[in-house]
Amino acid sequence: MENSQYWKPSSLKNFKELKLNFPFSLKNFKLGNLSNGGNVNDKFKSLLKGLGAGGIAVLAVAGVIAALVFFFIVSPAYTLLSNVNAIRNDLVSLQDAMKNRDLVTFNKTLDESEADLNNLRAARNSKFGWAADFPLTKDYYEDSNHFIEAGFHGVKAGRELTALITPFADAVGMRISEEEEVVVEEGLMDAFQSWISVMPQVADNMDGVLAELENVGNELVTLRVSEE
Repeated sequence: MENSQYWKPSSLKNFKELKLNFPFSLKNFKLGNLSNGGNVNDKFKSLLKGLGAGGIAVLAVAGVIAALVFFFIVSPAYTLLSNVNAIRNDLVSLQDAMKNRDLVTFNKTLDESEADLNNLRAARNSKFGWAADFPLTKDYYEDSNHFIEAGFHGVKAGRELTALITPFADAVGMRISEEEEVVVEEGLMDAFQSWISVMPQVADNMDGVLAELENVGNELVTLRVSEE
């Protein structure tokens, strides 16, 4: 052990000059650079810098408008779609009832139509009530009132008609009670002739029906689309 030799720097000066040559600089080293997305923040900052204050303001306003459109128009409109589809289904059911000469179903569908019209109006007032006073939409909001009121008058006209026809309906093979079976094989033309065949008996008492049909026309003629 007495002859053992240990390495030591030749001088303290040389030891201080000892350097480790890394393949990258530690001076600008950041943890973010270890990941593939390390430059994302820089790119985002560059994008914002390129847009400038005006561009950022435009993006902010566009985001607010998009949110307002969704919450005040798109979402409420989607909700109202189910109400509109219900009324459309009612019209199909009324047509089928007429084709099948089924006064029972016809009257039931009139009741359902009235309920669906009330539901549509309530949903519209709840979801689109703001549109009544907004300059760009108030005319269309008023048009929706006319459509709904026309529907109510149509229901009233249907009830007036069935009230007149019922006393003569059995004679022409119409279904007037729940106990009777529904005839589904009738063609539309044959069914129409059945309805027409009782008109002479009720022609003198059609004033109520005609008045309601006139009201339907008065509501529809005031629509804004008719002026364009």
